[in-house]
Amino acid sequence: MAKRQLLFPALILLFAALVRLSHLDIKPPHFDEGINGWFCDQMSKTGYYAYDPTNYHGPLHFYVLFVSLKLFGRNLWALRLPVVLASLIAIFWIFLFRPFFSRTICYLAALGM
Repeated sequence: MAKRQLLFPALILLFAALVRLSHLDIKPPHFDEGINGWFCDQMSKTGYYAYDPTNYHGPLHFYVLFVSLKLFGRNLWALRLPVVLASLIAIFWIFLFRPFFSRTICYLAALGM
């Protein structure tokens, strides 16, 4: 029975990963993605993130993007991958709310994301 209860969440996560990862670089970069890439380029030049209080993100976002770009190269796929992984983690977290909501609600919420 436990295996059957894990099957549907695993299928939802697999579906979510396929939807997010297929054609990840087909759309041109959005303005924010371009700026984030520029900040990462500046980090490559200076070696650190120069904090700017007028920017809406703290340094963690840029350091995660920086690591992704260093690991996978300077491309749009590497720039978007951390956000995809964060969204998959968010979907997984929905299933941790199972003690508080019904299984159906958790499945619908995960599918909605």
